[in-house]
Amino acid sequence: AAAMQNAGATVKLISPWLWWKNRSVEEICDYYGVAPGFEIVRLPSWPPPERTLRASKLFHGLSSPLYGILSRCDLVHTRDLIPMVMAQTLRLPWSFETYRQHAAEKPWLAPLTRKLPLTDAVGAVAHSEASANDLVALGFPQEAVLLARPGHREERFSPRLDPQTARSRCGIDIQGPVVGYVGNIGSTKGTDELLKLATRLREISFLVVGGNPEQVETMRQHLQRNNIGNVFLAGHQEPAAIATYLFAADYLYVPAIFNAGFSGAINSLIPMKIVPGVPLKLYNYLAAGRPIVSAEQPSTVELLSHEHNALLVSPNNLGASEEAIRRLMDDQQLATRLATQSLRQATEYTWKKRGEK
Repeated sequence: AAAMQNAGATVKLISPWLWWKNRSVEEICDYYGVAPGFEIVRLPSWPPPERTLRASKLFHGLSSPLYGILSRCDLVHTRDLIPMVMAQTLRLPWSFETYRQHAAEKPWLAPLTRKLPLTDAVGAVAHSEASANDLVALGFPQEAVLLARPGHREERFSPRLDPQTARSRCGIDIQGPVVGYVGNIGSTKGTDELLKLATRLREISFLVVGGNPEQVETMRQHLQRNNIGNVFLAGHQEPAAIATYLFAADYLYVPAIFNAGFSGAINSLIPMKIVPGVPLKLYNYLAAGRPIVSAEQPSTVELLSHEHNALLVSPNNLGASEEAIRRLMDDQQLATRLATQSLRQATEYTWKKRGEK
């Protein structure tokens, strides 16, 4: 929203008003580090999603296009299917955006959407090549699909910091080489692989950034039970601090992520699965300019290429991951070459350029 506003559009972000976890506009903008130049409109939403079959998404999906008519918006831009259908029904100009692969995740969906007049869309925005192809499978015309990858905030990665300076600013007292991971630490995100890798590389420290307090405590107890003393848990950090934590690492790691089921009662009624998309962390990883070791998967090879800007290994192959990290430690010329190419590629992916696109 901020990037489109900066590119010259007048933006209204229509958000559900959730009384049980409401935040002010200032809190939201401050958390994400964006200027509150766009308007945030709160529409009442009911009921709480965690206690229902996501009924709140249905309620908001129906009401937000109605607000678009009342406020005389020129375009409704949405990432959800329900407001997309509602906007079409109300004859509002609309566009759709997604990082997901809806046709692959919901095999029953494409036969339905291909019967809708998706050709009426102003356009469709995809975050990856896979999601762009998926939009075409849903019925969007190929020429209407725009590939606009996410990116990083350039100002957060300037000035660049060496690992020791970054660790000092983060309050991290770690000596020697550090492998970093930033992201969700839930059971489906591959962090169990990261902890197993730490047991094979006891002379290296692992910096794990992310997770809510409950997840962090569960992982901390696991480390204590298994006598794993070379993993440092930094917990959840605000977006503005992520660059500093990435700079604190000598190497960055991307574990394998596999398909998972949707949580909640709705998954027992309608067959669905989650197909991993390109991890958002990769855009920050590239901007950090550190050598990357990553599982070779469809979700990562869109941005990473073996021995070009990363070392790619077979998914869940701990031996290969260990070998790749040791190789980077022993071959500084290779590590520097990969890091330099990552930085060069990162200049292509910024939120500013995406908003202009």
